[in-house]
Amino acid sequence: MRTGCAQFCRCFLLCVGLMAFTSAALFPQTNDSSKNPQEQQAIDKAQQYEHAHRYGDAIDSYKKANKIAGGKCVICLTRLCDLYRQAGDNKHSAEAAAQLGPLVTLPADKATAAMLQGVALLREATQKNKRQLFEQADTQFQQALHYQPNMTQVLFFDGLVLGRLGNDAQATEAFAKYAASSQADPIMQARARRYMADPALVREKMAPAFSIRTMQGNVLSLDNQQGRVVLLDFWATWCGPCKEELPHIQKIVQRFQGQPLVVLSVSLDTDQAKWQAFIEQHGMTWPQYLDKGGVMSNAFAVHAIPHYFTIDTQGVLRSENMGAGADIDGRLKKMVAQAKQMEERPAIKVAVGQ
Repeated sequence: MRTGCAQFCRCFLLCVGLMAFTSAALFPQTNDSSKNPQEQQAIDKAQQYEHAHRYGDAIDSYKKANKIAGGKCVICLTRLCDLYRQAGDNKHSAEAAAQLGPLVTLPADKATAAMLQGVALLREATQKNKRQLFEQADTQFQQALHYQPNMTQVLFFDGLVLGRLGNDAQATEAFAKYAASSQADPIMQARARRYMADPALVREKMAPAFSIRTMQGNVLSLDNQQGRVVLLDFWATWCGPCKEELPHIQKIVQRFQGQPLVVLSVSLDTDQAKWQAFIEQHGMTWPQYLDKGGVMSNAFAVHAIPHYFTIDTQGVLRSENMGAGADIDGRLKKMVAQAKQMEERPAIKVAVGQ
């Protein structure tokens, strides 16, 4: 089981990742005949490297082009910001965004540059748990909102920063504005409402927000499962240990039937027909999902199966277990009992009032 700061950082960064954007489309990316031929040649080479997934070489070529341009190549700095972010090098991503800001003139572009710098600082602050970096991120997000007051993504990002700084009232206000926006992502809208109800959750190990449509045709959203414990089961039909674990999962489903527990099995299969046949053959009647694009497995950083995650009624990630023989029954029993107690509290209050 993985715990501690590393686990917290991964979950926190994934909240940002679920609102992922690429800076590639934010500023002009076309060839410019007025550019120095050597600069343009380096840019063209960098773009070729990107298409070939040679990102390290692409970074070097963009840096070369920017040097030729005297540090004023908007395309280069934009792409460097994005490539460093993808590589997890948040320090250099923030530095590239900082250099980008003074080079753009339109308010929308200045807001975007400030947002890019703020996101990089937020990610770095989360990894290093440094208050100063959180404060710097807040400064950039406030700058972005100065230029673009209704920049939806920034409202959510700044809510995260303010929550980490302990400014819960301001964080709640930022999340409320985000949740009320017609441009907000529905998945993150639900997460924002959860933070509004309890801003202290920003400082917890929250599970990545998700919303999927199960094999049965039902929409299952994590942040709409409040009051219920969630067990995520990552598996595949070609996985021997997963097949060995299937009777265990079936017993869990049967044992907790009618109780506040949702079991969601997420398959890494690529053959949908084989996956469906296996499910029908083995009577797997609980929610099933085929992770075709790897969105769920990437969000939860699943690289080996079977892989289990237990999530409490508040969306907090309580445990992560890998491999066959994982002892999750006792933990689920305790978590479900706590969920039942929470359900009974309103009734108890009414009885006392009477």
